[in-house]
Amino acid sequence: MLDAFTFLRPELAASFLDRLTGPLGHGKPLLLYGPRRIGKTTFLRNDLLPALVNHGLQPLYINLWSNRTLSPVDLLERAIDEAVAPGWFRKALSKIRKVGAAGFQAELAIDHEDVEGTVAALKELVDHVGKPVALVIDEAQQTLATPEGNAFMYALKTAREELNQGTRAIGTGPRLLIVMTGSSRDKLSRLAVPKGSPFFGAAIPEEFPPLPDAFGIQYAEYVNRRVADRLQLDPHDVAQAFDRLGRKAELLFRLIALAADRMTSDLKPLVAQMLTELARQGDAEHRETLMGLTDLQIAVLRRIGERKPVFSQEALQVYAAALGEKVSTSDAQNAATQLRALGLVWNAARGHYEIEDQGLELWLVAHPELK
Repeated sequence: MLDAFTFLRPELAASFLDRLTGPLGHGKPLLLYGPRRIGKTTFLRNDLLPALVNHGLQPLYINLWSNRTLSPVDLLERAIDEAVAPGWFRKALSKIRKVGAAGFQAELAIDHEDVEGTVAALKELVDHVGKPVALVIDEAQQTLATPEGNAFMYALKTAREELNQGTRAIGTGPRLLIVMTGSSRDKLSRLAVPKGSPFFGAAIPEEFPPLPDAFGIQYAEYVNRRVADRLQLDPHDVAQAFDRLGRKAELLFRLIALAADRMTSDLKPLVAQMLTELARQGDAEHRETLMGLTDLQIAVLRRIGERKPVFSQEALQVYAAALGEKVSTSDAQNAATQLRALGLVWNAARGHYEIEDQGLELWLVAHPELK
């Protein structure tokens, strides 16, 4: 009964739409970062995608966390199959034999990782649907973790430049709009800030606005219409609790469910209890993670969390001091590769690793005594 609550943000969707299609934006990519579970994906699905449709655009939504065994191009194919026509993308690639992209010609096989094929297919897609295409990519920084993902981003860069420039674009406006979200500003920045990145100079990551107090207030009102008088919630108390819980909707829902189980409307002690329990659970999970690692893997993981060079001579000396034995570059590289295979770190660039879970990274910094 209480899980049917929806909170729409039409004003925020309208502002982003204006940024994408207005004269000042002129097709610049929109990069939004914010911690997980603060409502980014819900906003994209419930607010932004419908707004794009109502504006006469053809949206395509890709969540790179939905299936990490698939490449970005495979996920793009699925999105086109769902939004346009089943099999359209594959058929388009099969008809393309030679494509000019980034100033060169290439013979194409039916290869979903083919940059030139992706560029040509996106250009054909825009002509096929007869309207601008808006590509919305959730957790876009994941493309940087694989060569296929990097190739996909450079394909988008090329397609955007070819579709949004020239005489036709002057008359019709941008024909390929791109929205990218990420859970980390640092990771998302690698798509646009460093020189040589796919969207260098085209956009700067900005913070996704967290859910406002109105979310907590409206949820309290929604609950109050469905519970007994003695369990009525104070909307402002709920808004304060929501803020203390990091403005994460999932945690607020759990809090209200806990209040219902306890048959109380006094939220303050329950919030304190929940925060304590969340901290305890996080601590237990992180300690369990370390228990499954070797001493060298832990040392490398900690080094990555400190944002220091992982394979330098100084790093090798740190590892040797921690383990009490000599550590070679290949030993450290193997440890980093194993951490990546476990999903604990990701390779943002050649030789540059970052911890996947920001919570684990902060926990390691807070527990320097753990080796």
